[in-house]
Amino acid sequence: MTDSPCVDCRVNTHHRDGIGESFMLNQWVWDSIQFQDSADYLCIKCVEKRLGRRLTPPDFILCPLNTYLLYYRSKLLISRMTRFDND
Repeated sequence: MTDSPCVDCRVNTHHRDGIGESFMLNQWVWDSIQFQDSADYLCIKCVEKRLGRRLTPPDFILCPLNTYLLYYRSKLLISRMTRFDND
């Protein structure tokens, strides 16, 4: 599967041929933005828009999708998974 469009902005989020924003968040984050369909995708910018804040490392769960080193990740995704600052 290589077509993983964000349901809000339609950008392809896939880690291979998209922008590299395939990730999993803690359930409480998904619940807080009322996003319940696990077959759909959101990009980082759209998650943050719905959430009303920037994502931080505790928002991401520990799982292969988030930790596997061979997946391509956008600079934005890496910054959210690894830093607490506001740059």
